[in-house]
Amino acid sequence: MSEYGSSFEFYVSFQNGSPNHADMSFAKISNLESKIEYDVVLEGGNPTPVLLPIPSKQPETITFEKGMLLGNSQGFWETLRPGMVVENVVIYVRRYNTTVRTLGFERGIVLSKEYPLLDAMSHDVYIEKLQIAHSGLKEDFYAYSGSVKELRL
Repeated sequence: MSEYGSSFEFYVSFQNGSPNHADMSFAKISNLESKIEYDVVLEGGNPTPVLLPIPSKQPETITFEKGMLLGNSQGFWETLRPGMVVENVVIYVRRYNTTVRTLGFERGIVLSKEYPLLDAMSHDVYIEKLQIAHSGLKEDFYAYSGSVKELRL
């Protein structure tokens, strides 16, 4: 099985100030990437181009997917609406109850919140999606302290 198998869990901390703080787990998080935009400059006489970073014209986006919330964070989830600013968002990647990586961004804005088709005749799982444009993903890596045998499970 892949290293990113079912023994991984993902939860996200939204730190929008003390009254609006929430920790939520998600089934799927996509668009996890960190990138820059750049210009290519060719200087006279130098055959090697110079790559210069430039400010990004488009914000990066991230998509969170989860089932219905029934716990304490349901109230915060309901306040998330397009146009709302979220701050200090941290994604914890955990393996066997140990955090192995954190990813996060300082500031973002909710772009969309998507609800599934409501169909009483189907047996589909009710999955909601939240898309956020953010200021750039930063990553912290933690060395896994478990055994190699556990890591390959």
